[in-house]
Amino acid sequence: MKCNIDEKGRRVRRAGGIVCCVVGAALVAAFLASHYGFFTSAHYGYAVLLVGLGLVAGGVFQLYEARKSWCALRAMGIKTRV
Repeated sequence: MKCNIDEKGRRVRRAGGIVCCVVGAALVAAFLASHYGFFTSAHYGYAVLLVGLGLVAGGVFQLYEARKSWCALRAMGIKTRV
């Protein structure tokens, strides 16, 4: 993998990855809390769990991109703003 983003791109991907991981972890925690009876009045479907896990996976990938100074979209030839 060849470096294809600059420091600004790394900062944007790092911030986005952290936000995705935090929001995804909150959704997974909300699902687990409702699923195991901590909040009996709230019922979260399995879609919340899948969205949360997807956000965490996407956030981890963004953190990987920031660490390696590499963008998957740019590697495929798609122009990005940052």
